[in-house]
Amino acid sequence: MPGIPELKAAGWLAPSATSPGDEHPRYLMFARLERQMDAPHGWTVELHECERPGRKVKRWYPTEDEACAATGALYQLGKVIGAWRWHTYPRDLAPPSRPSPGFLRTRARRR
Repeated sequence: MPGIPELKAAGWLAPSATSPGDEHPRYLMFARLERQMDAPHGWTVELHECERPGRKVKRWYPTEDEACAATGALYQLGKVIGAWRWHTYPRDLAPPSRPSPGFLRTRARRR
């Protein structure tokens, strides 16, 4: 749909001392990669500082490869600081998809 950005990857950076089972972890950063659907039809990488909500960095890239390289650099730097918790996985880090088991074939009831 024109005008609404398409979210490609998003994740929160939590400190390395945070365990995966924490109900309310402290987040350091939020990173997001979006495809812009209206002119100039590029890619946007946003980095938000969670502890200070007014602080963010937003950068536009003309191609997907440049935007993915920038997000990949953010993800690598984040691994040094803590651990990423994904809302939407980047395409190279996504877990393998499983086919749906579907439904067994059944015959229609006769009356």
